[in-house]
Amino acid sequence: MKIRLLLTAFIGCLLFTSCEKDSTQTELESFETTFQKKGLSDPFAFNYTIITTQGKSANLTTLKVKDFISGKLLNSDEIIEFTDYQLLQNPDDETEYAITAIAVDGNMKVNVQMFQTEMGFELTGKKCTCKSSCSYGCDASIWGGQCQCSSCSDRKECKKESSIEIPDPSIIAAP
Repeated sequence: MKIRLLLTAFIGCLLFTSCEKDSTQTELESFETTFQKKGLSDPFAFNYTIITTQGKSANLTTLKVKDFISGKLLNSDEIIEFTDYQLLQNPDDETEYAITAIAVDGNMKVNVQMFQTEMGFELTGKKCTCKSSCSYGCDASIWGGQCQCSSCSDRKECKKESSIEIPDPSIIAAP
């Protein structure tokens, strides 16, 4: 009887360990498969994380990523509604990416730096914002952590703002 019980427990442990490994493998394959299918066309088809003020990684929902970009997640004084979200890859570093978005009124463009991980993307907290009323240009770029804005086509002023925003874990956990 004891041997049967030990054998059952042993087999259960093996199955649990096997399933746990398969789960991680499946998540990794899922990311690679999603990236191959969606590529850069759907920025919210992936998993996102961010390092909190306590130095721990926290998962972000699509809504939390959008709230981070808009300033709503960190209760910013200026909350901007964005549209036209895109995922860009740094042409010089295949692990560096950015989510870019344009304000609904068209007067602001933002880039949020992130890096590819095994399961998706990790936001660094670095954000580059470029503001202008020019008709073309003033595009934000944050490659290598350096915030840059392109010139306006009609020589209007393009205002650059660079920030690093790290959320408290309680903000991430809030609904």
